[in-house]
Amino acid sequence: MIILIVLGNIFNICVLLYNNNLRNVTGSFMVALACADLSLGLFGLPFMVRPALEGRWVYTKSACDFCGFISTTLIITSVLLLFDLSVDRYIWIAKPVKHYKIMTGKRCAAMIASSWLVAAVYSATPFFGWGSFVYNYKMSTCTLGIFTDIYFGTAFFAISLPPIFAMCFLNLKILRIARRQTRTIRHASQIPRTSEAFPVTSFKPAMTVGIVVTTCVVSLLPLIVSYTYSMFSNNDLPSDLVFAFTFLLISNSFWNCIIYSATNTTFRQGAKKFVLRVKKILLDLVSECDR
Repeated sequence: MIILIVLGNIFNICVLLYNNNLRNVTGSFMVALACADLSLGLFGLPFMVRPALEGRWVYTKSACDFCGFISTTLIITSVLLLFDLSVDRYIWIAKPVKHYKIMTGKRCAAMIASSWLVAAVYSATPFFGWGSFVYNYKMSTCTLGIFTDIYFGTAFFAISLPPIFAMCFLNLKILRIARRQTRTIRHASQIPRTSEAFPVTSFKPAMTVGIVVTTCVVSLLPLIVSYTYSMFSNNDLPSDLVFAFTFLLISNSFWNCIIYSATNTTFRQGAKKFVLRVKKILLDLVSECDR
């Protein structure tokens, strides 16, 4: 899974940066999200391998703190970036004429930076005496002790759950607008150019974002719900179940690579263009070596 996450997100970033038509506001959010997933694969997940095999934390306390900090920061950042992406797609669908005035490059950069900053500040609080990083043998990694300190755990839910519910709400609204506008386009003989109706093709990128959001929610909620149930009911969760939910959450960092390729035509075309370019460069290098 680590290998798939690293290679898949490197490929995504290269495709998004290589193609001019993908270097826009939405592409910026996608690159930021891919960077968060890539960082998790490079700096967070490798610390899980040996503990998962040996059943204990084999590294130092400092490594536990680093692993807990980086993993929590990147997971919360991914959730917040998905919320930003949902807001961008909602504005694009609901107010296409005003989209470029609302979602400017500076505003996009501010949203991305604030997502990283909020996640990093919350995850760093144990370094300043509030909360702690603890080894969770069921998850085979160090995490924030959100289920041992009720105030600390409440802060975590206050940061992560509202964006999840908000982006689900926004994507449902996007779906409703899409259906309404599709019916309008189908039955109207002519739509004025000044109308706020969006082109039918604009729904496809929004659909991609909706699938990404749905996948994130499906990957994240089982772990949160199961641990919340365990905390309030005093029932101990089976280790294998917790590890399976953890693995499901981790896998979300790879699924975005598949979703972009399967649902976004523009990304597929850009990926093909990038692969052909890389192939040409490699063939030229082989030819030079043969000479």
